[in-house]
Amino acid sequence: MLRKGWNFRGDIAVCLEGDAIRHFKESNRPFGKIYDASAIEQGCFAEVMIILVRSATNYNYENTKIDEFVKDCAHYIGIDGNQIDPEVANDLYQRFKSFIEKKIK
Repeated sequence: MLRKGWNFRGDIAVCLEGDAIRHFKESNRPFGKIYDASAIEQGCFAEVMIILVRSATNYNYENTKIDEFVKDCAHYIGIDGNQIDPEVANDLYQRFKSFIEKKIK
């Protein structure tokens, strides 16, 4: 269930940007990169999660849960985040977070 007032940019794009900034050890907002919140919102959502989860797990291809996650994300590559059903977007992001919680600090 989504919180009242949920929106893709505030609840996912900005948070995912933060995850990427920590992962790539950036010190500023990543303007011009696919993991900038605006780019995430405008179509890079799935791509950024795939890149980060693969990187955070050392590109291991023997984890079937991650492989299933990547397949589920693939349907949304290039899709504007606001065009994805909010429940689906939130579910994908929560699954992503479960994979990387301890990997990205």
